Amino acid sequence: MLHAQDAVEYIYQVLMAEKTTYRVYNLSSVHPVNEVEIANLIAQGMGHGITVEERTVGEPHRVVLSNQRFSEEFSARVFQDAEKNIPRVATHIRRNIKTFYYTDTGEKSLKEQLKERIKRIVKAVLPYFETMILFIPFFMLNNRATGSEYFANLDFYLLYVLLLAIIHGQQQALFAALLATAGYLFRQQYNRSSFDVILDYNTYVWIAQLFIVGLVVGHLKDRLLVVRDEDLHEMNYLSDQINDITEINTTNVHIKNIMEEQIVNQNDSFGKVYEITSSLDKYAPEEVLFYAADVLKQLVRSDDVAIYSVANRSYARLFAATSQLARSLGNSIEYPKLTEMYEELKADRVFINREMKEGLPLMADAISSEDEMQLIIMIWGIPWDRMNLSQANMIRVAGYLIQNAVLRSNRYMDALVNERYISGTNVLEPEAFTTLIRAFFNAKHRDLTECCAVEVKGVDDTNFSEAWPVVGKTLRATDYMGRREDGRLCLLLCNTNEKNAEFVMNRLKELGYDSELRGDAEV
Repeated sequence: MLHAQDAVEYIYQVLMAEKTTYRVYNLSSVHPVNEVEIANLIAQGMGHGITVEERTVGEPHRVVLSNQRFSEEFSARVFQDAEKNIPRVATHIRRNIKTFYYTDTGEKSLKEQLKERIKRIVKAVLPYFETMILFIPFFMLNNRATGSEYFANLDFYLLYVLLLAIIHGQQQALFAALLATAGYLFRQQYNRSSFDVILDYNTYVWIAQLFIVGLVVGHLKDRLLVVRDEDLHEMNYLSDQINDITEINTTNVHIKNIMEEQIVNQNDSFGKVYEITSSLDKYAPEEVLFYAADVLKQLVRSDDVAIYSVANRSYARLFAATSQLARSLGNSIEYPKLTEMYEELKADRVFINREMKEGLPLMADAISSEDEMQLIIMIWGIPWDRMNLSQANMIRVAGYLIQNAVLRSNRYMDALVNERYISGTNVLEPEAFTTLIRAFFNAKHRDLTECCAVEVKGVDDTNFSEAWPVVGKTLRATDYMGRREDGRLCLLLCNTNEKNAEFVMNRLKELGYDSELRGDAEV
């Protein structure tokens, strides 16, 4: 069993960790508590009148939730254990039993309403019955004390009114004074006539004394109750204020630490951003987009970054990714179906997955050109505290700077289109194809992408013009064809591993062409 406060502390440690060893952790107190122990703890908190009867049958062992992974990597100290907190909960339930007992919030029947009214009336009238019943022994004591040598000067009625004022307050003191007055007048008529009692000024002095004492003491009792309730209310209010101030202070300290880290590391300064993004200029045009993922990885301080190239208005294909988590959506996605993300990107806003929904990156941004999405940047591994407006602005600025490098690269490639492709075909010249293969396989060795090179056998100068259109039908828009120096036709399959490349090779075989996987050095 794990207390909510400890669970929150454990989760906070995981969220604030720069890097975690595992994807899944069990959170538990590591102290097994069986049903009998829980029952005994509940009985302890509930007080008397509860018996625990053990009827344990079945297997001699039990399965417990281990937090070995968590305790090895983080601090797993338990502050709120079951032995201390279960009795507290049980005691709270016992003291507020009506709150837990009356759970029906629906409309009550006439019979239930009548019962409740009777209960309220009885509750209101009961103190008056108590006052009347308590009056009887004091009336008897007063009669016995009259004429007594030892108790003649002791006024039992005054003590009676004083007692009721101290216990119940002003209302019961007033009622008790009325009863005492009636008892006094009744007792005086034993020796004197009613007329004599009424004309005696001592009677009025005694009645005034009785009411003054009762009302004053009752008033003080009522004021003490009011003051106590006000103090309790104020204490609760101040306690809530302290909790709010503590929470605000915790947040401020956290923000201060983040700002200090930014000032010390200077990772988020515009100069640093430009310095990192300008490093793309040193790469060849074919390599820019691969290393853009690596640049984003440095800027957002996340190991899980993916860049998708938009193929059309429905699909985007993975171009580069820095980890398996970043590839979790697959090599090809129908991005309009990722509705929440798509709506934000279409509105030219950075998407932030604040609800931590599965199947969506934590943050994403689109790089557009002429109002058309060209690239989609997705960030998966990022701490919760950095999923904020500042980080969104950082991604947006980095995206613009990367876009400039990519556009320069694309324009350069478009300008050399006549030199890169064999005339009248979409087959790359040997030199251009060699450069492209080198760029893709260098990125593959750095785990930025997946790719395969396939050699199509039986194609030479005699049948090249017939072969390339047929072979080209088996390729996607993101794949490439090229010729080697010796004239052989080769394919570059982007975002494809060796297993998936077999599908292309099988299609080629159905078309009458044998093929074979090749390494980058061979190509």
